[in-house]
Amino acid sequence: MFLTMEGDLVKEKLYRYFGWIIAALSKAAFHKQRFKLKQDALRKFLFLFNKKFKKNLYKDKYQLIACDGSAVDIFRNPDDNDTFYEPNNKSPREYNQIHINAFYSIQDRRFQDIVIQSGRKHNEYSAFCEMVDAADATDPATIYICDRGYASFNDFAHVIENDQSFLIRCTDKKTESLLGFSLDGIREIDCHVDRILSGSRSKKNRL
Repeated sequence: MFLTMEGDLVKEKLYRYFGWIIAALSKAAFHKQRFKLKQDALRKFLFLFNKKFKKNLYKDKYQLIACDGSAVDIFRNPDDNDTFYEPNNKSPREYNQIHINAFYSIQDRRFQDIVIQSGRKHNEYSAFCEMVDAADATDPATIYICDRGYASFNDFAHVIENDQSFLIRCTDKKTESLLGFSLDGIREIDCHVDRILSGSRSKKNRL
């Protein structure tokens, strides 16, 4: 029932599912039972669901996974500091918002994974890494296709460490930062760049 609910009042959905009887589950009971679900229960269910289907591969070899994020408004709750926004330039009314990051199989036309973050603390870089690391090791060779919000050394490293490939858009400014040189006068970028990643912030190590 939980998976097939649509955009309607919970009370109405309960009556439709259990029948228009006095013994139907109450709204309070539904919420109480819902909170018994573990935080990752539905995500794991999505993994199990996708395992039931044969994968359609690009050129019979590659799984094409598109990744993107989107902000979604949820019910208003001023007490939730992680999702609540006061009136601003985007909206004259206060609202609550979450950020959804998703993997979508282009060939299969199915969502493969999803990570939901609070609106104020969302981080597309970390969400991408989490989903890459959660991918089944038995999956076929994968090419991750992402927008500009996912271009970072850490994201690249997670894909490479999982023996997969990526195609990620990048702004000129970010590209110059990643390559270490200006793009002025360069018509094509097809080169290998070696980088040593370090947690040190000393000036010597940054040069």
